[in-house]
Amino acid sequence: MGRFQPFHLGHLDLVKQILEQCDDVIITITSSQFNYLEKDPFTAGERIEMIHKDIIAQAGTVDVKSEIELDFTKSPFYKTDIAQNQGCLVSVGLQIKAAKFSSIIPLKLTFEKPIVCNSGDIAVILKPESTTIRILGSGPIK
Repeated sequence: MGRFQPFHLGHLDLVKQILEQCDDVIITITSSQFNYLEKDPFTAGERIEMIHKDIIAQAGTVDVKSEIELDFTKSPFYKTDIAQNQGCLVSVGLQIKAAKFSSIIPLKLTFEKPIVCNSGDIAVILKPESTTIRILGSGPIK
């Protein structure tokens, strides 16, 4: 439990020590209502992103990527063709990030902000429409 303004190497070392003795660690961010102040310069979202990147990238168990390639299966309910540079949303685990199709064959997506993922994780590609969100398709990350 802490403010993590910012998350630093001392915090990271403590997390590593805990993970040597336990399977899981729960990190809670306090003072999340304060941001853009001298004492609390980062938002809760920025702190979560810092912690995520630092811990997960350090652990070497997952990658932080700006582009992914999928073994893609298009939804039979999505009839429109997918075009290069078309925007979409991509859901991997609990993350939903904005992306563009950088290549159609093989299917590659480029993200505006990096995504944390493992090879083999399932990515679901979503297309926001006026009042709904359509599923374009999905597939494991290569």
